[in-house]
Amino acid sequence: MDEKRIALRHLVHKGKPQISLVFPKDRELNLVVKTIGAEWSGTPRCWYLRNNPQNVKKIFAAAKGKAWIDGKEFFKGAECC
Repeated sequence: MDEKRIALRHLVHKGKPQISLVFPKDRELNLVVKTIGAEWSGTPRCWYLRNNPQNVKKIFAAAKGKAWIDGKEFFKGAECC
């Protein structure tokens, strides 16, 4: 079985910067993202939550051991360290 994966992307939704959480339909991952306060939007058809450092940390913590976080698009161009 393939490892579950959640892709992070930048999103502007309801006029505010959000983090889009993109993954194939999966009951377990739905529960994971709900526990951190993510909401489903039918317009962009994804889970999302406010884009801030605290929520990025929450995503990684909640997914630990359940899914791999793919942040290559989200962190592209970001300075490290």
